[in-house]
Amino acid sequence: MRAGPARYCWIVIVAGLLQGPARAGEPGPVSEGDGRSTEHAVRFPRAGSGADGIIMQDIWIRAHYPGYRVAGQWLIAQDGRFYDSITIVNDTGDSMTLYFDVTDWWRKRAGAP
Repeated sequence: MRAGPARYCWIVIVAGLLQGPARAGEPGPVSEGDGRSTEHAVRFPRAGSGADGIIMQDIWIRAHYPGYRVAGQWLIAQDGRFYDSITIVNDTGDSMTLYFDVTDWWRKRAGAP
């Protein structure tokens, strides 16, 4: 079975999410953090909007946790920041909760600088 253009597009996006630290003079990484806690929440500094961020969250989860699906999602506020708390589960019932810092998206949505 041949991969079509859409498949290649996803490969390029996922490769961007998995890139390492930037070199001097280049933009920073597409994502930061491992998502295991609010202190290490995944951030997407390049997300231009909440819609961008949501797409990036989905791609990040698929790239880092293949075979898992979203089982629940909540918005939480902690220490002046906003986080998406997303619980994922696989077919054998293993689950975990990941945290994504969405503070910047909320600020953009509210029109704040």
